[in-house]
This record gives sequence, structure tokens and C-alpha cells, in this order.
Amino acid sequence: MNELILSKLDAGRSSLGITPNAHGGGFPAACLTTSVDNVGGIIQTTVLVDLGEGAGSGGGVDDVIGTDNVADAGGAYIADLSDAVNGVLFAVKFSCIEVPTGGDPDVNLVFSATGTDAHDAAVTTGTVLLDNGDLTLGESATTAAATAVIAGGTNALNYVYLTSGAATNAAYTAGKLVITFYGAIV
Repeated sequence: MNELILSKLDAGRSSLGITPNAHGGGFPAACLTTSVDNVGGIIQTTVLVDLGEGAGSGGGVDDVIGTDNVADAGGAYIADLSDAVNGVLFAVKFSCIEVPTGGDPDVNLVFSATGTDAHDAAVTTGTVLLDNGDLTLGESATTAAATAVIAGGTNALNYVYLTSGAATNAAYTAGKLVITFYGAIV
């Protein structure tokens, strides 16, 4: 009998040996588990976000979610996507597997060309790809990558941020998200 064995990969590891790009220093490493896999020629980059492991929502609408109470820790992006590692994006899936509590439950996905935007500040040069509203358990949204994200056949806005949809300056006590980026090898 064949058994399926699932194991948690350390952040920055992949079952196929593809090394993901780093996340920003302003987002707690304990909150992220990232893998990159080539599945039938499609590059799937999966980021498991556990907000309860040290993340906090910002004090203003559309502020960056990052390391709680650390506004100057650097860019608080959860992924830096490159054509070479992640392929050229064509779709993104965002799923809530544990409802965010403590911090703002309205978590949005924003792409930017700037990698220095810190927690509790607005994203500069950003494009909101998913404006989710308050997340519910099991909620899932899939969208095509917007033309602003992909320009000229390349990932023009490569830094990915989570932002809070309301002004709730607080630490998260729970909340798990699975974000999968689908890219094509070019």
C-alpha cells in the first residue's frame, strides 16, 4: 500500500529543489512557509501565511501588514517574484484556512514595484489585485494577473504585500492564508 506522507518544508525550500526568492525583512519569517514547484511546466509558488506568528495590521486603511510594532524593519513584502524563479504570472489564488483575529480581518493582496514599503505605511506604486473584505473560513478567490502586474511579458510589479482594508492597528492572534501564484516559463 502506498502512503502519502506530507511534511512541512522549511521556509525557502521546495520539494523539487527550486529555491524561492526571499521575503522582506519587515514581515516576520515565522509567519511564512514558501515553496516553488514545477507542475507540468507551470510554476506554482505557494506561500502559507500564519498571521498569528508575529504579524500586525496597520493603523490606517490600506496600510501594509508586517512585523507588529516595528515600522522601520524594512520592506514587509511576502514575496519577491521573478520571471526566472516564478515564471510570468497568469493567475493568483488566495484562500483563507483560518479566519484572522486580533488584527484586521480584511486582508488584501497588493503588487508593487517597490520593495521598501514598511509595516503600518501605504504601498507605493501598488496595484490591488485582490480586495477581499473581511475574510471568512474557506473563502477562496482566483484572479487573472492584471495587466499592470504583467507588462511587456514580464513581472513588472514583483513585490507582493498584504494590506489591511480597515484602520485596525493590532497584532494578529490567528489567521492562516494560502496564496498560490501560477506562472508560465518563457
